[in-house]
Amino acid sequence: MPLDLAASATVLLAALRAGRFSARELLEAALARIAQQNGALNALVALNPQAAEAAAWADRERAAGRERPLLGLPVTVKDAIDVAGLPTTAGVASRKGAVAGQDATAVARLRAAGAVIVGKSNLPPYAGDWQTDNRLFGRSNNPWDLSRTPGGSTGGGAAAVAAGFSALDVGSDLAGSLRLPAAFTGIVGHRPSAGIVPMRGSFGGDGLGMTVLGPLARQPADLAMVLDVLGGAGWQRLPAPRHDQLSSFRIAVAAPPPWLPVDAALWSAVEGLVEALRGAGATVMSLNGVAWPDQRELTALFQRLLSAITAAGMTAERRASVAAAYRQLGDWQYEAAAEGFDASGQTLAAWLQQRGRLVAHCHAAFEQIDLIIAPTTLGAAFPHDDRPLLARQLIVEGSSVPYLRLAAWPALASLPQLPATAIPVGQNEQGLPLGLQLIGPPREDRTPLRAATLIGEALERKAESDN
Repeated sequence: MPLDLAASATVLLAALRAGRFSARELLEAALARIAQQNGALNALVALNPQAAEAAAWADRERAAGRERPLLGLPVTVKDAIDVAGLPTTAGVASRKGAVAGQDATAVARLRAAGAVIVGKSNLPPYAGDWQTDNRLFGRSNNPWDLSRTPGGSTGGGAAAVAAGFSALDVGSDLAGSLRLPAAFTGIVGHRPSAGIVPMRGSFGGDGLGMTVLGPLARQPADLAMVLDVLGGAGWQRLPAPRHDQLSSFRIAVAAPPPWLPVDAALWSAVEGLVEALRGAGATVMSLNGVAWPDQRELTALFQRLLSAITAAGMTAERRASVAAAYRQLGDWQYEAAAEGFDASGQTLAAWLQQRGRLVAHCHAAFEQIDLIIAPTTLGAAFPHDDRPLLARQLIVEGSSVPYLRLAAWPALASLPQLPATAIPVGQNEQGLPLGLQLIGPPREDRTPLRAATLIGEALERKAESDN
């Protein structure tokens, strides 16, 4: 096969193993594309000077008959995760010269599996936004439309994978930082169960188990393959998928509540998917008919905890000032954020008790269902917005929506620590990608991953029959 940088990681590895091209040739093609396009996308902020040596080593290993799971595959890493010899800035100017002395555990596992680390991908400061921009490296752009964001906080990684700079990117997810960029750039991503991919050597651990490391890729099979490497023994102990065919799945669909609108094109794509699922014999129901917590309560608690995490490094005066600014906006979710910034230890303890009840409630729902299908976000990628966060509003179906609503759909999986796989589900009238998330049972990551492959096949069959 010719060398195709848009091919999936699985296909590229098969071609490498078959000798159709070498790891050195694959890296050179990726670097040539980076040289041509990264100036416009600003997806990667540092290249690995040792990448050529790693590719040459991979070719020698393969020639000697020593195969490894990712041998010769070009991979990028979010600039909040340590790669030995490269800076880990977390998008903060004061960390410009902070060179990592050793690899994060996840990166060490990539190297041991033979991956070629191409470089570091861009992110917002401290991975704290749903668009990717910082004063150190500037703004990342969406490959589908340079005037729009690729999302955040793993936005540079999503743009890199979508553009063919790398076959995989490893990033993090707290409030959708893998899932939202996947949706905005038409690729796939997986938020693993907590504790599967070690956090050592990365920024962003929240102490509550809601922040995880995970991969972005071009096909669901790529996600499962790299998680075999990143997850190690913990991943191997996870159970098999609940089902191997769509006809056996019990699927609940999360409809948008009145306070959380989504673009009509996205909801039309959901309805088309439901049609395809029913055609394949799956049992499809509304999440409203399942014993699931109230989404507004879940979102408000997630927002409180998210703000409490953010406030941890602030002075008391700074926390009070931020809380007051949020309260001035007069919206219930911004009020929840304010409560998080000025919470006492006793209040936080009460919230953790509430979280425990909600988590148990969410986990119990999977006795009735196998999978939840929900929007990942409110619609397609939005235009770049340089205003301060508290001044931002999103326009959804002609209505103004508070920017913090972007946390609501990701919270469905993040608060109860559920695995979630982000998949593309078509495009809007402007040709921009639309995405969904498949939320699986607790510590049953293989179920949404398998469903992602099956759903992709079902959508392909539907598209062929519609044509």
